Amino acid sequence: MSTEFFNDQWRIPSNENQNKVSNYSMDFDGSVDFVQIGPPPNNTFLQRSEAELNATGYSVSAWIKIDSSFASIGGIFANDGIPQTGIVYGLEFKIMSDRTLRIDKGDGTGRFGADIRRVITAETVPLNAWTHVAFVLPSANETTWQIYINGVPSTLSIGGSGGAVGYSSIYSGGIGKFRFSYFQGQIDQLSIFDYALSSSQVSTLYGGGTAITNPMSLSPKPIAYYQLGDQSVDNGANYLVPNNSLSDYVFDFPVMNYTVNPDKIFLNNQAQVFNNATNFSFSGWFKINVDRNQNIFEIKDGSNYRFNINYYYYAEALRINIDTSGAGNYADAQNLISDGKIAIGEWFHYAGVFNGSGSTNADRTKLYINGQEQTLNFSGTQATSLGAIGATNTISLGNTLSNFFIQFGGQASNIQMWDASLSSPEVTTLYNNGSPYTGTQPQSSNLRFWYKLNAADTFNSSTSTWTIKDYAGSNDATSDRMTSANLVVSDLQQTSGYSPYALDFDGADDYLDANRTVASNLDFSVSAWINPTSHDTAILGTRGLASAGTSNGFTININSSGNFWGRIFTETSNIIQVQTGSTISLNNWSHVAMTYNSSSKTLKTYLNGSEVGSIIGTDSSVTSTAELNIGRASIGTFYDYFVGKLSNVALWNTNLTSTEVTEVYNQGIPGNLHNFSGTAPVAWWQLGSNSSFNTNWTCLDEIGTNNAVSVNMANNDIVDGVGYSASGLGTSSIDIKGDAPYSTANGLSRNMDVLDRTTDVAPS
Repeated sequence: MSTEFFNDQWRIPSNENQNKVSNYSMDFDGSVDFVQIGPPPNNTFLQRSEAELNATGYSVSAWIKIDSSFASIGGIFANDGIPQTGIVYGLEFKIMSDRTLRIDKGDGTGRFGADIRRVITAETVPLNAWTHVAFVLPSANETTWQIYINGVPSTLSIGGSGGAVGYSSIYSGGIGKFRFSYFQGQIDQLSIFDYALSSSQVSTLYGGGTAITNPMSLSPKPIAYYQLGDQSVDNGANYLVPNNSLSDYVFDFPVMNYTVNPDKIFLNNQAQVFNNATNFSFSGWFKINVDRNQNIFEIKDGSNYRFNINYYYYAEALRINIDTSGAGNYADAQNLISDGKIAIGEWFHYAGVFNGSGSTNADRTKLYINGQEQTLNFSGTQATSLGAIGATNTISLGNTLSNFFIQFGGQASNIQMWDASLSSPEVTTLYNNGSPYTGTQPQSSNLRFWYKLNAADTFNSSTSTWTIKDYAGSNDATSDRMTSANLVVSDLQQTSGYSPYALDFDGADDYLDANRTVASNLDFSVSAWINPTSHDTAILGTRGLASAGTSNGFTININSSGNFWGRIFTETSNIIQVQTGSTISLNNWSHVAMTYNSSSKTLKTYLNGSEVGSIIGTDSSVTSTAELNIGRASIGTFYDYFVGKLSNVALWNTNLTSTEVTEVYNQGIPGNLHNFSGTAPVAWWQLGSNSSFNTNWTCLDEIGTNNAVSVNMANNDIVDGVGYSASGLGTSSIDIKGDAPYSTANGLSRNMDVLDRTTDVAPS
């Protein structure tokens, strides 16, 4: 029987919060508490230069709550050189003692009010109520600034003596403090945008005060998003506060100076789909890094080009070539040159639409750049179909050399093609205000391939090839002459990280007691993210030692050959076990799952969303009185321990279907299981996120109250989770390293303890 564990420095979340944007907020004491963004004292603020901030402006949105004890000035947000004192560097957003809001902007020469420009609201923030506040700075001129309270623009007064210009970006930022004044009350859901929010976007974030909006749903997304409570970890010294707006990855094709065999990606056997196609569309995101003629994308039948996209540097424009003659002579191709100029080194969205039934050239072929239809110069009469594509076809991103155009030198993301003609509004949807659209795609039934080209793709070091996932079907693409270095972090789009952390197990005696058993004689499923450093290791199990009379139960382990085993030891000593035919990769994250159907006595195992083993047993009795252990499992007479990282262990009292396992795998990134479409899990431990350390680690059960408690583990066993690297988090004297992929601009609390996290959150 499990015992319920309560840490005197831990709080169980309110179940009513589970469907809200936020489960927790952070409570600032008004004297010493704040969250540091970036390493002090000098850090380019969120990787934006002063010139960029001046050109684009920026915005900050947050929910705040002050109580009746509030009596003095407090900082909500600042990038003023914290922990500097006295001088205003950059910008400060603060609440005054009369509860008005104020922005101060300085250039580092002003001290205690001198040479500082400011705007002040006439309206005040109410007491004892969650309030949405936002500031919008379209330019460096304070006459263009706006402050919103609960979605309503405030009446502003402008003061200060001038002399301060620009938004200095060389200093780190902070939440809950400016210079030497601290916020008293609660802050939740603070997000930073590198552009000026519109009034409608501010209203969307406010959501009427009852249905607040996740900032990551806006487009473009924020460059930083601090949930302030959710996903934060107390390691016994400080809170680790992750930035949940993460720079995504793209593929980079380096300039190779006329190399005969340049980097490229073959899109496998997709070209045949477009044989004699009378309607088709293409969409992709590109950044061209070198100003020269170059091929970007092509469909070929043998040596004959059928469809080709290239950059024509004489006109600084894009060209489409459609060849239906079958001659394969490049000079015979019908050329269309757009009148839109392409800027080198800047991302743009390209869409080409062909409709063979059009009565004129302009009706048949359309080209869009950044959602805008271009005026085209046509050479000859446009064909009515793409032409014959035989068995010798190739379709590729990047290409071999031709007699005039050379290989692609730049970056690419979200390559798609339809055997249908997209409408202009559908192209606008894909452009999505400058960020790749990842929702339900236009004309999805006609979408023939979709390669996102991001971190979900996998590199096989033994074959030196990438496998590029097809999100429209099962025709995964394959790289040629590319290495792991071709995947790079980009500013094209932001993604939302859900579980930034994991726990590191030493393989000797580290484990977690999950404080619960698994239901007897019933269906069950279990899943986990694993990153082992060696094989022949246990992952988890409910089987105790035979000497203790608890040798029945289940275990998941990896054998010495690297095969993933799922086993059930029943009361009658029958063993149901299934071994995968796949080898678990070392030093890489993998998702494993095991399901059991008590009616059919069927045990199945899954690796990275795909079924890899299945067996039918002879006994359905799976009674176990031993509690679930994470990081160790009994092999009868002794325990075997896991060596490596573990994250996001979940347990169901149901037999998950293969589709549901694929959903949990979530394309290679742990997701929010509160949103799971099937029967909810009965327990879920993120292992790191929503955890605290006080002698032992207490890992929150996100579903119930059976928190997992560590044995023999230290506070520096907190490490980076799935998709994160080198964030610098892990010891009691933590410094955030900054620019590592998926960890830019993390926060670290100063002078705050675990009790500063509260379940009182903004309404939703």
